[in-house]
Amino acid sequence: VSTAEKSVPPVARVAYEREQPQGGEKSWDEFKNYPDDGTTWISLLMENDEGEYVTEGYPSTLVQGEPQQFVIMITNQEPGTVEYTVITQLQQVDTNDGSPSATERVELDRFKTEVELNEQQPHERSITPTIVGERLRLGVLVYKGDAPEEPTFDNAYRTLHLWVGVT
Repeated sequence: VSTAEKSVPPVARVAYEREQPQGGEKSWDEFKNYPDDGTTWISLLMENDEGEYVTEGYPSTLVQGEPQQFVIMITNQEPGTVEYTVITQLQQVDTNDGSPSATERVELDRFKTEVELNEQQPHERSITPTIVGERLRLGVLVYKGDAPEEPTFDNAYRTLHLWVGVT
C-alpha cells in the first residue's frame, strides 16, 4: 500500500502521550499548535494493522540499536509552499526545577521537505535509539527552512515529544 493510499486522520487535534513532569500517571493531551492566521501542524503517528495512520499504539520502551517506525505528518496552512527541516532527537532530560531541560541530545533523523498550502504530507521514518535511559524525550523539531547548528526545543518553529525508555 502506498503512502498516498493510506487513511490519514485529521490533524486539527493531535493526541500525544505525555508523562507528567513529576512522574506518576500518564495523560492524553490534545496537541494544538496553531494560531488563527495560518500555521503548520505536526503530528507523530503510528501505523496500525490495517495500514492506517493513528494516534495510538506508541511504544513506551524502545531497544537500543533496533529501528522503530514512526510517521511524522506535516500539514501546511501557511501562505504558499513552505520548506521545512525536520529533526528527531532522543534527549536525556532534567526536570528538577519542574520544567524539562535537555542535558544531552542525540540526533536520530533529519530530513527536508516542501509542503504546499493546504497539503498534508506523511513521512514514514525509522529511528534507531543510540542511548539508554528510563525516561528519555523523543522529540520532533520542525524548522521553516534550515535548522540552526544546535537544534533545540527552544529554537524550533514547532515541536512535539513522546516520553520513552530505551533498554
